[in-house]
Amino acid sequence: MRIRLVKAVVGAGIIAFAVLCIILLRPKEILKTSLTDDIASINLTKYASHETKETLTLTDNNQIIKVMDLLGKAQKTEKSTVNDTPYTDLYYKAELHSENGIRTFFIYQNGKSFYAEEPYSGIYRLTKKAYKDLTHIYTDGIASTPHYAFANP
Repeated sequence: MRIRLVKAVVGAGIIAFAVLCIILLRPKEILKTSLTDDIASINLTKYASHETKETLTLTDNNQIIKVMDLLGKAQKTEKSTVNDTPYTDLYYKAELHSENGIRTFFIYQNGKSFYAEEPYSGIYRLTKKAYKDLTHIYTDGIASTPHYAFANP
C-alpha cells in the first residue's frame, strides 16, 4: 500500500514538473511577428486625462523603422484587452498606417510595467528602455516641429 502511494506521488510530481517546464520554456510570442514592413507613416498622439495633446506624424523611414523595432520587441502577456483605451491618465496612441489599413497601439505605464496594447487584440509588455525611447521620439519630434504643423485628430 505504501509503495503505491509513493509511486502515485512521484508520478504526480513528474507530471507537474513536465507541465511547468512546458509553460516556462515555451517561446515568448513577440509583437514583431505580426507587424508588417509596409508602414508608410506613424501618428503618435499624447493623451493626458483622456484629452488629446499634439499629434506627431512620422514619415521618415529611419524614424518609422526605429518605432517598429521598439514595438517589435514587445512580448505578449496573458492579459486580455476589452477596452477602446487603457485605464490610465497618461498614454500615447500610435497609429501605424499601411496599405492594409491602420493598426492602433496604446503605449502606457501601469505601475512599474510598460505596455503596448492593441485594442481587442493583445497586450504586450515593453521594456522600460523601449517605453522611454518611444516617448522620447514623441517629445523630441514635438519639440522640433513648428507649432503650425501640429494636427489634432
